[in-house]
Amino acid sequence: MKCGVWVLSSHPLEYPDGCVSLSSYYYVERFPIESEAYKQIVREKSLIRIKAPNLMGKSSLVDRIIDYALLQDYKTVSLNLNTVPETTLIDIDKFLRWFSLSVTKAITKDNKLRDYWDVELFGSVQSCTDYFEEYLLTNIDCPLVLCLDNLDRLFQYPTVTKDFLEMLRDWYEKGNNISIWKKLRLVIAHSTTDYINQGINYSPFNVGFPLQLPKFNEIQVLDLAQRHQLDWKKEAEIEVLMAMVGGHPYLVRKAMFESSYHNIELKKLLKDADEGTGIYNDHLRRILTQLQKTPEVLEALKTVAKSSSPVNLGDFNKFKLRSMGLINQTGELVQTSCELYRKYFSK
Repeated sequence: MKCGVWVLSSHPLEYPDGCVSLSSYYYVERFPIESEAYKQIVREKSLIRIKAPNLMGKSSLVDRIIDYALLQDYKTVSLNLNTVPETTLIDIDKFLRWFSLSVTKAITKDNKLRDYWDVELFGSVQSCTDYFEEYLLTNIDCPLVLCLDNLDRLFQYPTVTKDFLEMLRDWYEKGNNISIWKKLRLVIAHSTTDYINQGINYSPFNVGFPLQLPKFNEIQVLDLAQRHQLDWKKEAEIEVLMAMVGGHPYLVRKAMFESSYHNIELKKLLKDADEGTGIYNDHLRRILTQLQKTPEVLEALKTVAKSSSPVNLGDFNKFKLRSMGLINQTGELVQTSCELYRKYFSK
């Protein structure tokens, strides 16, 4: 062992980038999140809403829900809305056609869209609803789990977002009385980071079962350190890392990968963590770029970061910063959610 790192490991290191694969040794469950999701997905006409700031593990959880549904012999479709062409997103009819055809391709090769789509008489939303009710759901003999990842891609297109989410709400409520709709199980995942561009108390969807992804606790961080073959102690490295990044899954994994791969002690690794040469530079720059779109919110965060004690902000700024995961709130008072953000935004 050298610099707190065990050199030999039977599991190759994985760089923390994107989803954590289903077979990954480095995926840590956050009880009871996964078990609750699995419990919900087998219920008739269920709808699961997964929300959290960026890089908290939403897509990784979606993948595991899909995998669990497959074990139940359900039909599954997972759509990443980041892949939708922009020209499609500006028009509700184009978007719903893309949506319907994408689901069709995943569960059957027989496209019957023309038989059910009549914009002139019924409109796009009703045509889409008829297509699912009278064709797609009717022609399967098991539940359909439909996952919509990165729903926040739609938020900058308010008209399309409104019509689409109202349609999904209607489908969910149809399951109360119409048996065919009980087959549909919806999973919707979106980032709360983009709430910064929306109105105060913005909530795109408030039906179904909500799953707010938490940060890692100390036990989970210690578990992950051991998986990285790091000989870290709770009273030393674990507490130091928790103070610096607050249990943020991506930031925790980033530190562990760099420490293990480069054989560097954690204290040395975190010494310049908030600097341009530090391991979190790209992450911090992305946050800064996002905040620069709303200077008032950026200034509010700087005020919090520079204060030696919790402060009170207006509701608008509290909502925005809390949605991005940059502050913790106790009562009316807030402080930065971790030392990394305090140091970076207090400059």
